Amino acid sequence: MASDTNAKQKSSQRRLQSYVIVSIALGIIVLVTVAFIVKQSPPKIRALPTFVDRITFTLQWELVSLLAVQAGIVWVARTRFSTAAINPLDKSAKQFVEIPQKYLKNTVEQFVLHFVASLVLTTYLTAEQMFVVPVLVGIFVTGRLCFAVGYKIHFSARGFGFALTWLPTVAIIMYCLYRMIQG
Repeated sequence: MASDTNAKQKSSQRRLQSYVIVSIALGIIVLVTVAFIVKQSPPKIRALPTFVDRITFTLQWELVSLLAVQAGIVWVARTRFSTAAINPLDKSAKQFVEIPQKYLKNTVEQFVLHFVASLVLTTYLTAEQMFVVPVLVGIFVTGRLCFAVGYKIHFSARGFGFALTWLPTVAIIMYCLYRMIQG
């Protein structure tokens, strides 16, 4: 009996893992498609002749990324306001804000990585390459939205949004480390 239950749990876990892997694979396909489209037809941006112009441009665009964090704060606040979780000390109401709080926590973590990586990336980009900053911000915000919607549907459905957020940040970090080592 116990081994029957254990086998069912393992089967269920494998099914969920497969779903997450497929979601992440779809995220990779979307990222590769976006990269191909942007490479073929880069978006137009204003002239950024100096390093200060490029850093300023990146900081301004990162404000858009910060909207994902703000959305998480609003989601937690609205959930608290409209449920028994209005009292944050009521442990029985924790279930109402669990998903919004997990979204917010993960989004703050992802934002810190994305923000720092984008600033460092800016130090390696030429003025002509700066179009990647708004593209990366757009992917980040879209990824966070997909993560939130997926999380709301089912915890295993957040993989696509996570991939859209995390993988570009990892790529930026790896690229910047490569450039730093190369001198």
